Amino acid sequence: MNFLNLLYFFYYIDLKNYSKHILLTLILISTVLAFNGKRCNICYGEIESDYLKDAWGNIFHKEHEKTAEFCESCYRVVSVAITDGGYYLPDNRLICNLCYQSSVNSYDEALKILDMTLEYLSNNGINIDSSYIKLNLIFKNEIRFDSNNHLNYKAFTILNKSESLSSHEIFILKGLPSQEFSSILAHELMHIWIAENNIKIENELEEYYCNLVARDLYSVDMNLFSSIKQNSIDIQLDENKYDSLFSKQNYTITEIIKHIHGH
Repeated sequence: MNFLNLLYFFYYIDLKNYSKHILLTLILISTVLAFNGKRCNICYGEIESDYLKDAWGNIFHKEHEKTAEFCESCYRVVSVAITDGGYYLPDNRLICNLCYQSSVNSYDEALKILDMTLEYLSNNGINIDSSYIKLNLIFKNEIRFDSNNHLNYKAFTILNKSESLSSHEIFILKGLPSQEFSSILAHELMHIWIAENNIKIENELEEYYCNLVARDLYSVDMNLFSSIKQNSIDIQLDENKYDSLFSKQNYTITEIIKHIHGH
């Protein structure tokens, strides 16, 4: 066995429900002829035949197709060569070392991102009173999930609006990298804004608007991670029955608000 093959190293990930669908769509499983000198980013062995690519263009042997494991946030194949390994979180999610560097794990970190996200939304016409919001950082195993609050989207919001009280709770996973955390937070805040403004629309259409806002948040700091995450949101948008109401342009939040009131 080649010495480099002894460095073979990979991690495991729980690919369930919607996140698995996104990942399998983004991995770009396509076969191409290998060139001399190409090496597998999982086992380091030389690639002498067809190979596969992840969403970032990292290549690996076809025989790793069933065993290769991927970061639940950035969709990279997790290996020593690509990501310097990764971390299992207490709820058995795998996050690569690159995403872990900016992961949000403390309440203070979360509140800073909440304030920045609220400010960004406010500057674009979505004003939300932060005093109405309670933010909860959780692992999947810290709360009981049912059909109304399962974590396909890595967060959920419980709305509580009455004549005497408005108090909304956002539950969001610990360990998400900061860009993803802000985008998901914006999605949940959009649900709150719609409720606070008594906008009556079908749930699936509301979800479409919230995803558009989440997509816009990635444009704040555009990089390859942002682009890949936007593509994952595009998959959700394409599968929404209201997708035909929207042109394929990149909607700004201001345009989203106009569309909501126009609809």
